[in-house]
Amino acid sequence: MKEHHYKIVIYHLEDNEGIPQNKEPMTFEVANHDDIFKIVELAQNSKASFAKDGAPLFVGLKLFADICMKNREDPLFASIKPHLVEIIKTLKLELKK
Repeated sequence: MKEHHYKIVIYHLEDNEGIPQNKEPMTFEVANHDDIFKIVELAQNSKASFAKDGAPLFVGLKLFADICMKNREDPLFASIKPHLVEIIKTLKLELKK
């Protein structure tokens, strides 16, 4: 299966008290069958209630869903799968409105 490849970089800008942080960024690479940029753009251009949170919502969801699928035999992830499928279906329906 052909996949899109991404590099994720997370900077810790400040802690929960507003103190700036100088930690090294966390960087990792992932692959996904979906074009995450296209999904985020659809979300941000939609009238869905979550449109303003499109980027963090869908990037997080796609990363999490991919891990779940790769580990679907693990009892933890097997128990999550039905709920995850329902969440994804609901989000897709909201994007089509």
